[in-house]
Amino acid sequence: MTLILIFCIFVIWKGNYLISATQLLLQRRIPRPKQFEIKSTNSKIQQTSVVILSELLSAGFDPLSAVKSAIKIVPLNEQSKYLNLLDESGLESSSDFLSQSIKLVLKSSTSGSKIAESLLTNLQTWQRTQKNQVMQEIKKAEVWLLGPLGLCFLPTFMLIAVVPLIGSLISGFMA
Repeated sequence: MTLILIFCIFVIWKGNYLISATQLLLQRRIPRPKQFEIKSTNSKIQQTSVVILSELLSAGFDPLSAVKSAIKIVPLNEQSKYLNLLDESGLESSSDFLSQSIKLVLKSSTSGSKIAESLLTNLQTWQRTQKNQVMQEIKKAEVWLLGPLGLCFLPTFMLIAVVPLIGSLISGFMA
């Protein structure tokens, strides 16, 4: 009878702990870093545009027509944002990866430097950085998920496995 009572107490305690741990987790949710936030254009579209831009530049197209051709694969509602970068007024307005690449191409066109390989290198660095950020967030999620799991099932394991073993050892030594 006492074993059933102890079991019921631990089940109720475990349920209460799981609810309180979940509430704490929801209250202390870690905000995502905003360093590489892409406002509205999909990152795959931006990456494809930068690859097209670098290929056109390495093929010998002039920078202005290469930029206009690369912007054509961006959705229509976003194209005006990138076309504004071709004017001098829009150089400080946007901060996503495609905008930065377009700014870099426009600045290099005035100096006459070759930029195609640099664009591809920057693209690969950007992709690695995004992958590393995702992996860090996955590692944080693993820690947050293992905490309540271990703290909920460890007391139950102790009650079911360790306490009867210790009880049988003590009763064996007493006899």
